[in-house]
Amino acid sequence: GYATQVVTKVVIRADLTTNIQFEMTESAITLGTEVIVVAERPMINKDETSKTSIISAETFSDLPVTSFQQVIALQAGFVTDASGEMHARGGRSNELVYLVDGVVTRDPMSGGMGTQLDKYAIQELQVLTGGFSAEYGQALSGVVNIVTKEGGTKYSGRIELESNRLNPSPYHKADALANDYMGVDANGVHKPRVDDKGLLILDIPSAYQKQTLDGTPALFPNVDYLGHLSLVLSGPVPFVPDLKVFTTARMENALSSLPWGYNKERETNMKLTYTLGNWKVSLADRRFWRAYKPYSHTWKYLPEGYPNREEQTSRDNFTINYFPSTETYYTLNAVYNYRHFRLYTPGKYANFSNDG
Repeated sequence: GYATQVVTKVVIRADLTTNIQFEMTESAITLGTEVIVVAERPMINKDETSKTSIISAETFSDLPVTSFQQVIALQAGFVTDASGEMHARGGRSNELVYLVDGVVTRDPMSGGMGTQLDKYAIQELQVLTGGFSAEYGQALSGVVNIVTKEGGTKYSGRIELESNRLNPSPYHKADALANDYMGVDANGVHKPRVDDKGLLILDIPSAYQKQTLDGTPALFPNVDYLGHLSLVLSGPVPFVPDLKVFTTARMENALSSLPWGYNKERETNMKLTYTLGNWKVSLADRRFWRAYKPYSHTWKYLPEGYPNREEQTSRDNFTINYFPSTETYYTLNAVYNYRHFRLYTPGKYANFSNDG
């Protein structure tokens, strides 16, 4: 007979073939004897024909980042401009193609990432910046391929609470800078308060005012806590065999480190997975809400005239996978995307919507 072998620490990558070689050892038939083999990561993936960077879920937990975009920005060939747009190999930001669970996710207006995704919902992220195959259509400068997590056989969870407001910024109060040029008198009129040498010529408060969340659009839950809260729950669904769930919820309230500006985000992700023999069915639902106003130095003395921005995206993904053999598989995807964006200043509104 042959001794039993168990292979551990096998790493499986999306879109790549993983081969496991066994060398069976002849032995007399005994009870309770097995051989444990630890898999080694190959130096070269023979079926990898493009320049690829692979980031695992463990890497997301180890790096001091709050979003998967920050991890992408650390990869070779990527830069982020002053407006926060990401560019790969010198290309425009809309030349990057994003795939989530094998389906292209694209903003119909700007061409960038069509939604947000909690970093704790990502199982693996692949970044392809050269030599990628024809299966990735409409990609010019790079491809970002994201595989989301599924529920496990055991219950697990995570709670993360952090705040970047432990040390208050000196810009978040009136008279923050000694040489503030403009001030506001008792009638609300902006007037020069210092001369070219920085000497005070008019004793009025600075135009830089203390920031708060008061007056910003309300997002549920409407709390004034400044910081980031993330919740994760994974495990089997009670009373339904072979059905697993993975869900995350995230809330963020932040004020700019500059004289004014804010960012409020709410996000939920849920993925149900059911396995039966060679079939696997999954249903994923994602919701994202954001209200924000980035700082503009041109409008530093008149922040009330700079536009506010609100956006809402939702994405529902229904997937059926069938594996008739070890070399063949079939995938059927049905996706619904919705995006709503609003840009407005007091008394003036412009709405942009996309259904479908």
